[in-house]
Amino acid sequence: MAERLKKLGSMLKSLVTIPKAKIRKDKLVLYLSLILIFFFALLVRIYPYFSHGIVLKAYDPYFQLKSTLYIITHGFAAWFSWVEKPPGISTWYPYGRNMPKTSFPGIPWTAAILYFILRFLGIEVDPVAICFFFPAFMGALASIAMFFLAKEISDSTKAGLLSAFFLAFIPGYVQRTTAGFFDNEAIGILLIIVTLYFFIRSLKRESLLSGIMAGLILGYLSASWGAYVYVYDLLALYVLILLISRRYSKSLLLSYTATISIGLFIATRVPRIGPSVLTKSDILPALVMLILLFVYEATPLVYNSMMVKRIKNIKIPRKIIGYLLLTIIIVTSSVFAYLWYTGFPFIEVLEKHVKPISGKFWTVINPLYREKSRIIASVAEHAATSWAEFYFNLNILSFVYPLGIYFSFKRLKNEDIFLILLGLTATYFAGSMIRLILILSPVVCLLSAYALDQILSPFVGVLREIREGMPLARRKRARISGIVGTEYTVVTLIFVASLLIIATYYGAYISYKYMAGVEILPNGEPDWQEALMWMRYNLPATAIVASWWDYGYWINTVANKTTIVDNATLNSTQIALIGAAFALNETEAVKIYKRFNVTHVLVFFGYCAQGLGGDEFKWPWMVRIAEDHFPKLVNESLYGDITSPTGTLFNSTVYKMLFYGEPDPQSKYLGYLVQFMSRYKYLAYRPDPYGYLSLIDQRHWALFEKVFKPVYISSNRFVKIYEVNYSILEAKMEITDAKPYANG
Repeated sequence: MAERLKKLGSMLKSLVTIPKAKIRKDKLVLYLSLILIFFFALLVRIYPYFSHGIVLKAYDPYFQLKSTLYIITHGFAAWFSWVEKPPGISTWYPYGRNMPKTSFPGIPWTAAILYFILRFLGIEVDPVAICFFFPAFMGALASIAMFFLAKEISDSTKAGLLSAFFLAFIPGYVQRTTAGFFDNEAIGILLIIVTLYFFIRSLKRESLLSGIMAGLILGYLSASWGAYVYVYDLLALYVLILLISRRYSKSLLLSYTATISIGLFIATRVPRIGPSVLTKSDILPALVMLILLFVYEATPLVYNSMMVKRIKNIKIPRKIIGYLLLTIIIVTSSVFAYLWYTGFPFIEVLEKHVKPISGKFWTVINPLYREKSRIIASVAEHAATSWAEFYFNLNILSFVYPLGIYFSFKRLKNEDIFLILLGLTATYFAGSMIRLILILSPVVCLLSAYALDQILSPFVGVLREIREGMPLARRKRARISGIVGTEYTVVTLIFVASLLIIATYYGAYISYKYMAGVEILPNGEPDWQEALMWMRYNLPATAIVASWWDYGYWINTVANKTTIVDNATLNSTQIALIGAAFALNETEAVKIYKRFNVTHVLVFFGYCAQGLGGDEFKWPWMVRIAEDHFPKLVNESLYGDITSPTGTLFNSTVYKMLFYGEPDPQSKYLGYLVQFMSRYKYLAYRPDPYGYLSLIDQRHWALFEKVFKPVYISSNRFVKIYEVNYSILEAKMEITDAKPYANG
């Protein structure tokens, strides 16, 4: 009996015992390393939460938040028919805005889906909190994705870990994935990395499934960020180089066809892009290469077919072939010459069927173009990149990643050609536009990791031989030990460890020092929040607020008021009109405001302190953009510049709005203002409390005070809101048939 019970117990024990999984030590170290990289990448990105709580950064994230809340409230289907226009609260008054036609759904849809998933799991989370932490999680996740991409390209786990580690801390990427920066880039870089991973994987392993995954992710990217164009053209250029270098393979046709066709199909379903994407001049190279690949594949089949063999046996005199070709050339040239002579509109026909490259993307290709489009040049992140910016965003890796390109040339596999193209194109585009350092940053991490892996390989071999106790006589002295001894190996490893420490410290320091602040809290002051809340609860629902376009999203999303212009910059003529209203005197300004039925005007006064970014440093762009569209109204040369202003500036509406009631002796920022105004002889509304400013008669503001009544000034006098009074001037101006300008 006892024996039977013992056997029964053994049987039950075998049933409930979980077999111990054997995990290799190196795999365990790898998994722990990836977990730590993810944790530290997340930690360095959520510092803004500990600094000021849940507050979104910059401007565009507020529009993405608005879109997310709309989807959560009304549903995904409603987004496709979402149009804001008067008489309701809207943007771009009086025309309104068609949201699906002018915005990407990727970010708000992803955040809304995440919100519904959490609710399904019983986790109640504020949508604003999801939007706030979303970029940080995507940035940390991108570090893990970078591991797989680097490993796939370099065939090295070490390179994968190094690239993931670098991406976790590199400032050029951290700044756009820090908590609160809820914009397209938050998910865009992650999708680019995953797309390239699946494409390279499909190419190397002849995997149709990986090609399909690359296409699906590329379609997701197309629905999320305008930089999708870069990936299509990069892949097209890569295929072209492989064809020229005679590296064609059927796996290339398989991978490229699956990726491009699926990606473009999804792109045509996105309302902002639509089927017209197939006729865009910046997408056509991808389509041309797709056709070329099929021609390349079909050519041998056609050449070896029976019909061609029969034709080859027919002997045609060379003279006849020559005469035939010459006739075709002459006839074709004559037709084109005749059409040209008769004024056939070649350019118009081409533009009708092929969409030209947009101004923003053309600026990336040709940096000189920004001088022709001041509205593009007015955006700080569209400026050309200086060497200081390169170093600030890439730090020590800016000197390491060129070695990655060198080692790629040295090995020159298909993947290395891709790395070379990736490095060269990303570097050029980042030099053209500072914003694109965001795309360069992961490329720098990838190339730097690859370079360090190649440098470390022989040294690691020496250490492995020593660790395994291999006799000195059996070591590969001629190839390794004879060239690099143990002491050199240790020095090299210490050098690489120092690079890692510098990258970690610098990334964490930049995140703490420069990325914790938010634009809506200038210098940590709550003026903007106060002003927006005041507008939300004190201005009527019918109020129409004019401001410079930078603040449009804040006013519409947070204050819930109708705006004339915003950060979408959809209508350059309308922006120029608002710029002209600010640049001209109050008599002319009120005429323009009347066209848009403006009830209130808002300006942001930064007390002439560079770090606050007030309108006192933005007025030159208001003047320039207005001059581009209305040169008869505005002449930039009459205004001087920030350090040498003229009377025309002092008579402008923006100047009188900004400097109304200044300098205020109670302001803690008074020192900045007095020093600046004294140095450059700016006019003051009030007598200078320190007595060393040249004063001006307050009658200079007499007419201004009758037209613009100050109804709100924030606690630090940063935000000033004026109510427009038309009754005093309408009799003199005789405004008739007031209509807004058409979309320009």
